[in-house]
Amino acid sequence: MLDLARWVRFRWHLHPQIAEGDTRYGTVANIVGPERDGIRAYLPTADLRQRSGFYPADQDQYWCPQGQALPLYSRRESEEVLVYRAAAAECNVCPVKKCCTDSQSGCHLFRSFFQEELERAEQYRQTAAYQKALRKRGV
Repeated sequence: MLDLARWVRFRWHLHPQIAEGDTRYGTVANIVGPERDGIRAYLPTADLRQRSGFYPADQDQYWCPQGQALPLYSRRESEEVLVYRAAAAECNVCPVKKCCTDSQSGCHLFRSFFQEELERAEQYRQTAAYQKALRKRGV
């Protein structure tokens, strides 16, 4: 998708303002690339339930609902994600653990290297312009 958008800009000297597509096009690369080129990515995103505000961020760590810190545990370069993890010993005795995870190694929270762009694309879904583009696709 990004190659096509760049080809259109080069070949036809057009500057598209939005890129839209169906679920098949809603990949990280197809969202981040156009966003970085100044094109709004009106694409469906992956399931963002793990990226919700349920775990608020504070100085490169997240906090569980019970006040337990989830510090940065690792950077997975191949997957382009940051992994935040609670201590297993504290997580396993938590009274609401079943609501967060079934892992014996503690609660894990994954954040994309490109979280800012993904969240921006997710916010587009609430705009009238996104809804209009969706209606046009349905015609």
